[in-house]
Amino acid sequence: MKVCLWYEEGWFLRINTSDAFRPCVAIEKSFNPFLKHDSHVECALLIVDEYEIEQTLLERGVVGRLSLRHKDDILERLLGATYINEKNKAELKRIFSENN
Repeated sequence: MKVCLWYEEGWFLRINTSDAFRPCVAIEKSFNPFLKHDSHVECALLIVDEYEIEQTLLERGVVGRLSLRHKDDILERLLGATYINEKNKAELKRIFSENN
């Protein structure tokens, strides 16, 4: 599963079952009922092609919405990442400030 940050630019984060990849934020099933079990959001930007997004939406649709309770922790990890440039970090701050 993926978390959409900015649809128009194809910015997504991956949901994993473990925190073995890059910095991750734990997300609990109790706050995210679409999950089958407690999981983690991998805090590395994925750029997903528009065609892939559209195909996935046609086949599966939106399976859930991540609780906003994880927002601050996710943003903190993204802003601390050395592999995300300053321009993208500014965009992330904007995106996360719009979703209060």
